[in-house]
Amino acid sequence: MTASLLMLAILASVTVLYLSSSLLVPIVIACLAYLILRPVVCRLCKRGLSQMVASSVVILVLFGMLGLVVGLLYPLAVILGEEPIETIESDEMLEKDEPIKAAAVSQH
Repeated sequence: MTASLLMLAILASVTVLYLSSSLLVPIVIACLAYLILRPVVCRLCKRGLSQMVASSVVILVLFGMLGLVVGLLYPLAVILGEEPIETIESDEMLEKDEPIKAAAVSQH
């Protein structure tokens, strides 16, 4: 009886986690951002800034860096998105490989 209850509890936990993933993922990302950015805010507070100002500076710098990266990568993505991707049909590939295969067979 205990093993079946344990299995049922595990199944229920996995189901709850799966169904609440749309809520849990942003919370986990926010917690990770807090853990990563908190030391920077603390250092700015030790230099004399208030916690609100230090937090604002860190968030503005973070979004500024994110905007810079997106701004630099966006033109490249547009250029790559406009170029058609050339696909090689399997018959064409076989025709191109036949001279190589023939040369490999003649060397042995």
